[in-house]
Amino acid sequence: HIDIVLYFINQANPANPVTYRNAACGGDQIRRVHSRLTGNTSCYRHYMYEGIYSPLPDRIFFFLGHNDTVAFKETDFQKPQLSIQQVNEAFRQSIDMLKENAPQAQFAIYSAVSTPQEVNARMAKSLGYRFGIPAFEEAYNAAVAKIAEDYHAQYIDLYTPMTKLEDKARYFLPDGIHLAEPGQLLVAQLVLQTLANDTSTEK
Repeated sequence: HIDIVLYFINQANPANPVTYRNAACGGDQIRRVHSRLTGNTSCYRHYMYEGIYSPLPDRIFFFLGHNDTVAFKETDFQKPQLSIQQVNEAFRQSIDMLKENAPQAQFAIYSAVSTPQEVNARMAKSLGYRFGIPAFEEAYNAAVAKIAEDYHAQYIDLYTPMTKLEDKARYFLPDGIHLAEPGQLLVAQLVLQTLANDTSTEK
């Protein structure tokens, strides 16, 4: 979806094209992000953040939530992988570190996405873990929305409009977790709308 977002941004502003670095890691959650930022070389895919401040970023996006809120069979799917306290601590520490190293950067935080529950429930029986449990995702979203407010960051709400989708499964791959092409297009649209409506003067 980022490729789509940048295409339209650069179409509208060809004289000053935007570039980006995708430092995302599959299976990521905010505690791993924080660990990588500290330079922990034992962290999963630590090399993804090598040279992350060269060049200095003007805007930093966090797109997490899936793996922060995943629940496992061992807890009868009654507990998310990260508690809200852990999410809060790791997010705030990560932003503080990024602000220290890239003080001019603005931040944007995505909500978790709303996934097709019937697919998630079916897949959980065979996989032993379940994504997209609404109560966990909504608690996560409330936490990161407050973090965005506290840091004068943009909050990109993907969850609310996605709860209203008909035939939600078609926006996802068969695993009910990863976005299919219609899902990528929808997320790109929501990100562009949020960026277009940004009236904040805070840095």
